[in-house]
Amino acid sequence: MLHSTCTDRGVLHFRPSRMIERKRPVCATGRALFMKLCTKCSVVKPIEMFCKSKSTRDGLQWRCKSCSKEYARAYNAKFPGNCTARLKIWRSENREKNRATKKAWRNKNKEKVRHWKKKRKYGISLIGTNELLVMQGGLCAICGKDIKNNFHIDHDHLSKKVRGLLCPGCNIGIGHLKESIPVLNGAIAYIQKHLVGR
Repeated sequence: MLHSTCTDRGVLHFRPSRMIERKRPVCATGRALFMKLCTKCSVVKPIEMFCKSKSTRDGLQWRCKSCSKEYARAYNAKFPGNCTARLKIWRSENREKNRATKKAWRNKNKEKVRHWKKKRKYGISLIGTNELLVMQGGLCAICGKDIKNNFHIDHDHLSKKVRGLLCPGCNIGIGHLKESIPVLNGAIAYIQKHLVGR
């Protein structure tokens, strides 16, 4: 079986080796790895492009994510329903184990879960959110408050389109005021009326 070793530049090559479990992608010398050679497409890629594996020395799969997806797609096309049927059987026979595994993963990857929920709800990725935050200068689109560490994604409830990033107070405020221009104007007039004489 082939296992990966590194060069001085942190690029992985392969040599025969026995299977050793490693939690982190490191080479035989213990040096941190940044690049790895995909055994399928023979392209050196960043280690982020490889899924984890407990059966390899460096803790990463042999194929990159793209090649793994192509392999899975080809296999499912050749044997339709095969993986799905086995997975359903396993889940039905191991309900508690499956539930515990999912819960443990969610607790361990809270940031990933949070961003996944935002992408599913608002249709915007972490990269898109960060780009929007940079465009707004890290400030709330309404009050100008610093929102780098805490912000809400504001969206149109009819079109589901993201409008901008707001501080929690502004987002909740326009929500309570029903996002209605007449109601907002009424609120402004009310505040101005009671500001007289201050």
